[in-house]
Amino acid sequence: MGDDRFMGQSRQIHTGLQGPLKTLQKAVRIAKPGDRILVEPTGVPFHEEVIISGVTRPSPTQDYPIVLEGNGAMLDGLVGVDPLLSRHMGGGLHRFETQLGPTHTSDLLFIDGKPGVLGTNRLPTGRPRLDAGQFAPWNGWLTYQVGGDDYLDRHSFAVSRMNVGLTIYRSNYWIVRNLDFRGYRLDGVRIHGPVEGLQFQNCRFLYNGRAGIAAKGLTDAVVSDSESIGNAKAAAVSRNLTRLGLTRVRSEGSPLAIDADSTSSIKVIAGEPQKPQVKPRPTPEKKDEEEAKPKPKSLGKKDDEL
Repeated sequence: MGDDRFMGQSRQIHTGLQGPLKTLQKAVRIAKPGDRILVEPTGVPFHEEVIISGVTRPSPTQDYPIVLEGNGAMLDGLVGVDPLLSRHMGGGLHRFETQLGPTHTSDLLFIDGKPGVLGTNRLPTGRPRLDAGQFAPWNGWLTYQVGGDDYLDRHSFAVSRMNVGLTIYRSNYWIVRNLDFRGYRLDGVRIHGPVEGLQFQNCRFLYNGRAGIAAKGLTDAVVSDSESIGNAKAAAVSRNLTRLGLTRVRSEGSPLAIDADSTSSIKVIAGEPQKPQVKPRPTPEKKDEEEAKPKPKSLGKKDDEL
């Protein structure tokens, strides 16, 4: 396990402050132009809202970008709901609570890992009248209708409690690879310009409340060999003089593939996403040997590992 007291320059824990970090937020905060952030695949999602701001830090450049290697990791905006904390309101209708309190801050209920179906019917009293398997917000809570031959504990539930997975604000030349963004109330990724040279490669944008990726304000970004699935409004949203490239991006399960205003420039290259090339991972001993080798100072690069 990582620790944000470390400096993130080694996969193994050594004396002093040498060891892996715990959060992506700490990694992107201390990364410098030319660095590479390596995410160790553990199968455990990062429940974070990561913000990259270029206002108070040197921005990466075309010659010295910052690379975030996700290795299949996931930024996840979901918080699990224990069915035992639900309250049966009669007729198979249940009201959910979470350990963080009422679910009124969430618009989405995930059932068995996927967004539930929102029901809109109401009784004259305002109480939801739902079909089996539907959910609806009511009086600051989320409610769920169990079918006659179903039981609540047969399913897993989660609510979307975080707004945006990754926000990039006025910071250029970040390359994000093989990282997933799931279950955020608004967007998986949001970009605020002016910004240039952003690349997202082999990423997945899954079941977010608005868009997989949203960009506005003189933004120049390219998404390639990626998937955008089940986002509630669109796979991509573009506003205010944004230039957005979509190369071999699979989009499905959203009302719109692209939601762009008249000032945006969208370039689409169709095709099936290509899988990332898998390179042999060095053993910890070999990795430490490579790190111990002197590097030319002119390169100015080191690995920031998470």
